[in-house]
Amino acid sequence: MLKYLILLLLPITSLNAEEYIFDEIHVRPGFEINFQLLSNSNDFVGELSCQSFIQKLDIFDQNYVLLNENYISIKECEDLFININKCFEQNKSKCINTEDIFSKSCNCN
Repeated sequence: MLKYLILLLLPITSLNAEEYIFDEIHVRPGFEINFQLLSNSNDFVGELSCQSFIQKLDIFDQNYVLLNENYISIKECEDLFININKCFEQNKSKCINTEDIFSKSCNCN
């Protein structure tokens, strides 16, 4: 029975996948490895928190209402930071798809 419930929920979870394009990363004041991700559209902002007790990638709307929350390990936080910076070093934006936040691709495809 549980198997069928999981199969029914899988399509629903993929409907909630969102894509967010970021253009800048900055160290948050007072931190060393806690970052703010900014978008040229100003519709949303991201926070990559690698310095807290709990590491997370959060995405907020322009009113700072939480849109997406991702709990990650310290290693995943480091990998995300490196991946995001590689895109910016190539003068590209970084697309984060909530279905696969660890994608190494800079683009949304």
